[in-house]
Amino acid sequence: MADAVRGFWQSIVNTKRAYLNPHEHFGRANICRAALASYVGIYFLFKWNQQRKAKALQAEKTSLHKNAVNDSLARAGPAGLPECRSSLLANWIRKVTPKPIPVAEAETVGSAILTKR
Repeated sequence: MADAVRGFWQSIVNTKRAYLNPHEHFGRANICRAALASYVGIYFLFKWNQQRKAKALQAEKTSLHKNAVNDSLARAGPAGLPECRSSLLANWIRKVTPKPIPVAEAETVGSAILTKR
């Protein structure tokens, strides 16, 4: 068992000496280091570019959404929220804003409250 491990380890050491020792002829070590560094650099370049594109896409989506909302509000005018039904912001405002109570109901509600006290 020890001989098998020693033989396997020797093959690894010989490969390392062949490709990573600076005194080897024909610059094999330098070529190997340059190739490995290039591969690592290319990997990090792709990762950086992927993150950059994802951020740019997210920023573009956000700006398109803001532009669509602003365009809808601009078309509707200052008092025209009911006219811009396609706008998400207008729909949200309509849902959140309480509806006014008609005057007849307000008096009834007011008198009912007064009579209950």
